Amino acid sequence: GGGGIFAWVRAAFARVRSVFARVRAAFARVRAAFARVRGAFAWVRSAFARVRAVFARVRAAFAQVQGAFARVRAAFARVCAAFARVRAAFARVRAGFARVRAAFARVRSAFARVRTTFA
Repeated sequence: GGGGIFAWVRAAFARVRSVFARVRAAFARVRAAFARVRGAFAWVRSAFARVRAVFARVRAAFAQVQGAFARVRAAFARVCAAFARVRAAFARVRAGFARVRAAFARVRSAFARVRTTFA
């Protein structure tokens, strides 16, 4: 009879509906999993950003330290140059003294010769 076909169609629809419900539930689970993964990714990204910021700060500190070192080195170089200049001036003064002493010695020897000739 015709009622049998209707019952069969109704049963088929019920089966299809239950399959759809299962598929919908699976989709909801997948969507929730995706949301969790996305949250984890966001957290990882923020952690990376934090690490990068720390690295940038460390790099800036290093640059500052390097700059300070460079300044200290330049000051040392300047002091060394000044010392070299002072040393050179002293050497010049010493050479002048030596010349004066040599001249004095010559004068003294000349005087000695004069004295011996006059004696």
